[in-house]
Amino acid sequence: MKVTEIGSRGLMFDFEDGETTLGQTIVYLIKGEKYFFLCDTQTGSKPMSLVKDYIEEELKNKQLIIFNSHYHWDHIWGNDFFEDSIIVSHSKARDNMIENAEKELKENSKFVEGKIKIKYPDITFDKKLSFEDEGVEFIYAPGHTSGHAICYDKKEKIVFVGDLVEEPIPMLLDKDLDAFRNSLEYILTMNANTYVTTHSYIASEEMVNVNLQYVKAVIDNKKTPEKILKNYPDIETLDKFNRNNVMILKYENILKNSNNNFDGDRFREELYKEMKIDKSKYDSTVEMIASIDKDKLEKKLKEKV
Repeated sequence: MKVTEIGSRGLMFDFEDGETTLGQTIVYLIKGEKYFFLCDTQTGSKPMSLVKDYIEEELKNKQLIIFNSHYHWDHIWGNDFFEDSIIVSHSKARDNMIENAEKELKENSKFVEGKIKIKYPDITFDKKLSFEDEGVEFIYAPGHTSGHAICYDKKEKIVFVGDLVEEPIPMLLDKDLDAFRNSLEYILTMNANTYVTTHSYIASEEMVNVNLQYVKAVIDNKKTPEKILKNYPDIETLDKFNRNNVMILKYENILKNSNNNFDGDRFREELYKEMKIDKSKYDSTVEMIASIDKDKLEKKLKEKV
């Protein structure tokens, strides 16, 4: 495990091959006076045991606060490892966990690291939760998911952005792109010294801007800016996935609002079957959705609505 000091009280834990089944997924720790704040808990007890071993002596006289930036499995599976910790998240993130955590554990069981027991947040917030004496704030910043939040170390001007910023472009998994855009714009107003991400290490302000430009292009149904394509020629698959996935999410939302018994998983299975998509041909859902012709997809979705 590689540990990088960020500022005077931040630690970024980056796990080596063999230490976790999911590479390039970091967790971040802020060492306060009374509290230690651990941002996300990776994939289970195995990687979290490495973090605990590293901070165990210092942790003896501190209360550990675990912050879940959102509900996805690679951010919450280690929640249960630290006894007597207090888990914090946005209220929507907790709702998302209750709805999806057990299903995600079953679907992604090959990534399980050690023992896992789903543990939900103890404390939730809506807009902001502040630890004033410590100079730490948890702030609602939706976009990657409807319940996504960020952690801001005001003393160091370091912001842990979770999955809100990724290199080279973000993965679009939620229908509300306006919220995504607003969150990225808000992050830029913070004038932070450092942006810590979950999957892209330290992001520059320029990378936050690149993510913002991309989200705006998708909202306006415009092509990805040439500057992004020139600097990152390998984003074609992710770009196609994002645009198709956002379209599917849009129509799913229409159907969900008109049918209280709407089942999103069943809807997608029926959609892929009707479009004669052979899921076995693809290594990932991202590749499969990216492969769908956009015009044919939109036509089929309109038929189903």
